[in-house]
This record gives sequence, C-alpha cells and structure tokens, in this order.
Amino acid sequence: MQSEIENFYALFPESALAKDLITILEDYRINSRLKAEYPILGVQISEMNVHTISKRPSLDELANDKQRAVELIAQRLIAGTTKEQVPRNLLQTLEQALSICQPYRRHMQIYTKLQGWRRNYIS
Repeated sequence: MQSEIENFYALFPESALAKDLITILEDYRINSRLKAEYPILGVQISEMNVHTISKRPSLDELANDKQRAVELIAQRLIAGTTKEQVPRNLLQTLEQALSICQPYRRHMQIYTKLQGWRRNYIS
C-alpha cells in the first residue's frame, strides 16, 4: 500500500521529477524558517549549504536538461548560488522556477500548496 504522498507523486507524468522538486521546495521552506527564527543558526546553515553545493553533481554528469534544471534550482535555493555557470538554454527556466518558489518560504506545508501546481503541470 502506498502512502498519501506517494499517491500524490504518482499523479504527475514524471513522478520522480515531481518528488525531487517537492523535496527541494520543502527543504527550502524549512531552511528559510530556521534562518528567520534562529539567526545565529541561520548563519551556520548558510555556510553549510555553500559547502554542500560543492559536493553536488556537475551539470555534465546529468543525463538531460530537466535534471540539470532541477539541480540548478536546488543549488540556488540551497545556497543562493550555483557551482557552475547556468547554461543559457536553462536560464529562463531557472529564473521562472525561482520566482515561483519565493512565496513558499513563508507558507505552511508545501504539500498543501502543490495541489494547484499539479493542476497547472498536468493541464
């Protein structure tokens, strides 16, 4: 039997991609709240996150532009920067995704907000 969240992921044509994006958004939301609530901890989180992206895969190691776009979104939301230059063909996608993500840093659980995303994604 699948969990409710697994059933939710299964609604998307690319459930693994949906799961990655939702996980990235939830991590972003939690980190943003921690930084706001605990400023000293926020400084340490930021330092750790910059180090973390240095350990993430190179864009050349990823199979396609969808995976590269998700990786770039993750890096920017995790550390505010990317470890490599953003390829020109992904720049607009990245900027659109980041503008969509900004409101989520203050909201409740991502799961409840993503039901609207699902409708837009599948349409």
